[in-house]
Amino acid sequence: MTEIEAAELSSGYYGREVLHGISISITKPGIYIVLGKNGAGKTTFFRTITGILKPYTGTLTIDGIDPYYHPEIREKCVYLSHQAGVPVTLDVSQIIELFAKLMDASEEDKARTVKMLGLQDLLERSYVSLSQGQKKRVSLAKVLLRDRSIYLFDEPTTNLDPTVASDVRKDILNISKDKIVLYSSHNLYEAREIGKQVIIIDNGKLAYNGDIDKIPMGKYVIGIRADDISSVFPEAKLEGRYYILELESPDEVPAVIRKLADSKIKVLEIREMSNPLEDLLR
Repeated sequence: MTEIEAAELSSGYYGREVLHGISISITKPGIYIVLGKNGAGKTTFFRTITGILKPYTGTLTIDGIDPYYHPEIREKCVYLSHQAGVPVTLDVSQIIELFAKLMDASEEDKARTVKMLGLQDLLERSYVSLSQGQKKRVSLAKVLLRDRSIYLFDEPTTNLDPTVASDVRKDILNISKDKIVLYSSHNLYEAREIGKQVIIIDNGKLAYNGDIDKIPMGKYVIGIRADDISSVFPEAKLEGRYYILELESPDEVPAVIRKLADSKIKVLEIREMSNPLEDLLR
């Protein structure tokens, strides 16, 4: 069984230390949510695991081997960054063919990946013509073409609407049964939906490593600057310029927007007022 071990790991870029003394052991398959605010060090952690970055101090090993000095161990990992990383001038079939050649994937691998992600009807489409959700599926395809032991997904649902984001999470859940999947997010609600184990990084330090059910959940609070919304949301409280509305999760925001639009209420601004992750890390 593949194992990831970090011991007093410090890492970063151009001499600037981003991670500070991280010690962690991942020995079982499943989804491990790497949770933290933007800039907390999640991406640096992923890039160190994949051998892109050299640890400044401490160690990071995969099955006891340092991936920075032993590129062959990197074959166990595949990393999907939060950026697409595909040639945008190609169509979908060309992109899949390109990455299949780079990864030495078979025809069977290509067919399996296309079917898994429902890309059959998109193969002749140009990448630039796709929706954000379709583009994300193409990005997923490039990391699923070859079977790996470790999958790293860096905020894979960023900028996706809730329905598409849910579909992407289902695709990732399908591969996590016998693999180690590290899935970074800054959304505590998303973490609770997809994983049971969570690794919280705060300002480059390990703040929590354990069962997500032990993390207290609060309400997600938004502020709406608009004309009077009391006829649509009587529970909203006016505080200064904003109507304050408590939601169960960020996924409810699109429904709020639709309801306001259907009621012909002019909305000037909707902003996040309180996020349980922010509150947890204060």
